[in-house]
Amino acid sequence: MTDTPRPTGQSPHDDDSQPLRRPGWSLIQDVRPRQARHSVGPVQPEARQQQPPTNTLSRNPAALQATVARKQRLFQWLHKHALAVTSPLIVIASIRLSAFPIVGESLIVVYGVVAVIRRVPSRVSFWLATVVLVSIGIEFLPLSGVGRANNSALFVFLLLGVGLICSMLETRRMGLRDKASRRR
Repeated sequence: MTDTPRPTGQSPHDDDSQPLRRPGWSLIQDVRPRQARHSVGPVQPEARQQQPPTNTLSRNPAALQATVARKQRLFQWLHKHALAVTSPLIVIASIRLSAFPIVGESLIVVYGVVAVIRRVPSRVSFWLATVVLVSIGIEFLPLSGVGRANNSALFVFLLLGVGLICSMLETRRMGLRDKASRRR
């Protein structure tokens, strides 16, 4: 190798085989801390630090089990008393929806389609019709508007229709099941 004059800023120990790199050319090179010349050390994995528990339940398994048991009991109670819990909500909803009959009718149609597809028992539809019928009496006490009562009566009629359709489908399914059991 001959000694050729080097531009200012370069030392005679620089390797000529490496291309000239501009700052920002390689993001990885710019982010890593400078190490010894011409050697790149292995990248050390970051030490994983264990996160401290965020609440007292994660520290105490007995408290966690008690909380889970309470949630399960609450869910079982709500499942057991679903009709009693939802009755006031349905009464309030039917009173509110009687002011907007198109919305109420479309919701009942959607419920009817879901009831047929999901095979909801007909007694649920008849129970809904009964609750809406009771809401007419509750609605009529403070508000003597006949128009809103007519809308609620239409809701009752539609729910009775959905219940009748579900009842016919249940009867048909039971008849087909009985025929299949007789053949065996």
